[in-house]
Amino acid sequence: MQDAARASTSRSRRSPRVTRVLQLLLALWVGFSVWLLGFRTDGEAVPVLPDTAQQFSLDLEVVATFDHDVVYAVEQRARPAYRIFSLDPSSGQVETVFTVPEDAIIYGLALSNDERSLAVTYSPDFSEPGNGLWVLDLESGDFEQISEVTPEIYLTEPEWSPDGALVFTTRVDRTGESEVLDIASVAIDGGAVTTVVVDGIGPLSTDDGLYFLTVDQDKARRSIGVVGSDGHIDELAVGDGALDLDHLVLGTDEVTLRVAGIEAEDDSAITIGEPAEAHGNHDVPSTWWEVVDNGDGEVSEPTGVDPIIVYDASSRSGPIVYATLEGLSIAEGDTRVDLIESRAIRFVAS
Repeated sequence: MQDAARASTSRSRRSPRVTRVLQLLLALWVGFSVWLLGFRTDGEAVPVLPDTAQQFSLDLEVVATFDHDVVYAVEQRARPAYRIFSLDPSSGQVETVFTVPEDAIIYGLALSNDERSLAVTYSPDFSEPGNGLWVLDLESGDFEQISEVTPEIYLTEPEWSPDGALVFTTRVDRTGESEVLDIASVAIDGGAVTTVVVDGIGPLSTDDGLYFLTVDQDKARRSIGVVGSDGHIDELAVGDGALDLDHLVLGTDEVTLRVAGIEAEDDSAITIGEPAEAHGNHDVPSTWWEVVDNGDGEVSEPTGVDPIIVYDASSRSGPIVYATLEGLSIAEGDTRVDLIESRAIRFVAS
């Protein structure tokens, strides 16, 4: 009896250390699994998710505050700490709003215009290729599946339409020999998935139209596309056209956009496979650019915000909220405020 008691005490003393080790191993496994989903070595596929092979941590620390509405983010840590959480930037308060179930994985999220729901591109089983769209009701906690999980088709970068009837996404189709990238819409009522733009990613839906990043034959994104009311697509130049673009968000007014850009010559450092044929994972610092389209031709220039690696970004015609290699930040004007220190934040929505 005493031996049993001693054994039980020994197990209880070891359990915190064992738990930490198990959490570390699981975080490594999740990171490696995401890497497998996100990369191919044939020089054709772009990452579906930010690289998490090594950039994880077991801690999240709020280090600053900022006057801003509540934002949402995905923290991808060892389970059960893989979650969607809310952050009140004004107070620094963090709350879990959704714990990701065992084996499930999130590919992106977006906050609805009424701020009551999150569109979540999601799969209940990360070992199976492909995902679908779900909607999380932030008041009730209900998590409703909208579209089916389709093998080898990934929906990423969700974006609500202004009326809330549709969610636009980047659709990564890997069903054939060559990967296909396009913009698709998902109907909230019924879940129908419809192709909207071919050779495009990163949709941004506004009252004035649908913007996106154009994709060339090398999978690089060199310009911003805009779908006119007649269906015609125009292109907006950014810089001298040599930048590789990512994370298109709203600007400070109705004619301004912002986009993260990296210099094209950095491609050799950010690609997996053959750099000349593939767009890379953008794990190098990006500079925010402001693009003004006032009808008389676009004007673009870099902002004064310090460059940093960007995983995901969101904006509601104000400060840019973004997930970085180091945590979660908000940029306004030429200033970036780092609110959270963590290497486990992957997606943001505001």
